[in-house]
Amino acid sequence: MATTAKQRFDDVMDRCDSLVAQSQGSSVCDDILRAAVVLAVSALDMYAADRFAEEFVPELKRKTPSKEDVDFFTEIGVGIKEVLGVLKETPKKPYKRLRKLLDDYLSRNSMQSFSQIERLYKYYGLPKIIDNACEKSGAKTLKNRVGKMLERRNEIVHNCDYDGKNALQPILRKDVEYWIRSLKKLVDNMEQIIHNRFQIVKGETK
Repeated sequence: MATTAKQRFDDVMDRCDSLVAQSQGSSVCDDILRAAVVLAVSALDMYAADRFAEEFVPELKRKTPSKEDVDFFTEIGVGIKEVLGVLKETPKKPYKRLRKLLDDYLSRNSMQSFSQIERLYKYYGLPKIIDNACEKSGAKTLKNRVGKMLERRNEIVHNCDYDGKNALQPILRKDVEYWIRSLKKLVDNMEQIIHNRFQIVKGETK
């Protein structure tokens, strides 16, 4: 059964909550918490890429080609050679081929930083989607909280969470729970912003 990007994100967040719950009383409590952090940030990466891809072909079909499209295709590595190839090799299904080229680009470029996400969503006229999602929450520290989670993920993945002095950094369950709640709120607000943006484009009411 097909699922949406948001449904998949929510499913992964349930897995993260389960990991945090299992960490209590475990002899490897800290590493379970670290695994939850890495999984949660991967969920953000997956959501940002998949949610963008969901709207890609409908948006291409709907809009008149512009310089913005040319710039975006250049950014994702689709030059005139590739476009001509699409028209020649798959003239009956050009959008399917363009979607494949987008998927290839997204598979090579992670969305595990705010700047990468906003750079991608600029194509949809949402260059400040992270800031807007944080503002929508009414919590001034939301971006900082999720930012700390992204930083910690990098330290875990690239340095095995060592502090540079051959000692593991402490990781607290309450912090991980707080980060996960913050990430859920951020993505909930991103989803509302994206949904509303395309409702307006389609001429639907909010």
